[in-house]
Amino acid sequence: MSTFEFEFPVRSWNSSEREILLARLFLIGFEGFEEGDDILKAYIPRERYSSEDMTTLAEQMSEQGLRVQYRYHETPVQNWNEEWEKSFDPVVIDEKVLIRAPFHAPDRDLPLTLVIEPKMSFGTGHHITTKLMIRDMLELSFEGARVLDMGSGTGVLGILAVRLGASRVLGVD
Repeated sequence: MSTFEFEFPVRSWNSSEREILLARLFLIGFEGFEEGDDILKAYIPRERYSSEDMTTLAEQMSEQGLRVQYRYHETPVQNWNEEWEKSFDPVVIDEKVLIRAPFHAPDRDLPLTLVIEPKMSFGTGHHITTKLMIRDMLELSFEGARVLDMGSGTGVLGILAVRLGASRVLGVD
């Protein structure tokens, strides 16, 4: 399965005209949109594309005094999570905590290894704020503590709190 990516030059169009184009594209099966200052990009699965629908769209917009021009190309469907995972490296913090994904080999595991399914979420351990929180958490006692993890993302800080002895964790994202 593949997708068509259309580019519509809309530099001289006002916001109402752009909204009308977006609405009409949506009605004929376009599923994703990117709005720039000069270009509107729209995406439609190949099997839903109809040249007749595009002709009708151009005629409808022309009746409103708008000339629709576009160019398009076909792109194969990609698993963006899989592509991102290829560049996701495990994180080691102070040689005490390892944060890795299930697709990483367990050969480097540490006593405090946290296995998370990242899926482009916050809480992978790569951001400095997560690293700093983990360093601070290693200095605290969590035995029997109740912990609130605000902005939990993957829940990595809450998981670490449990591993450090917290009796209860509530994560809110």
